Amino acid sequence: MIGSFLLPEYWGQGYATEIARVLIDCCFDEFHLHRANALCNPKNTASWKVLEKCGMRREAYLREKVRYVKGGITCREDELEYAILSSER
Repeated sequence: MIGSFLLPEYWGQGYATEIARVLIDCCFDEFHLHRANALCNPKNTASWKVLEKCGMRREAYLREKVRYVKGGITCREDELEYAILSSER
């Protein structure tokens, strides 16, 4: 599973794509994994576009998978799952 967080002042500058590509390469070249996957919120268009730019494929749209509490209220959100196989690079 790969992931990253960037401060808003660094959004839209290509850093997320660069980070994702390095993490994918590391999964396959250093750890010799067969498969790497990533999760993101479907509302976060920029995140799933980064994953697609890196060759990852959307494999699942998981409804109400994420549960969190905000202000004492339980909320649920959907989640996307992306993956890439070592043979797809």
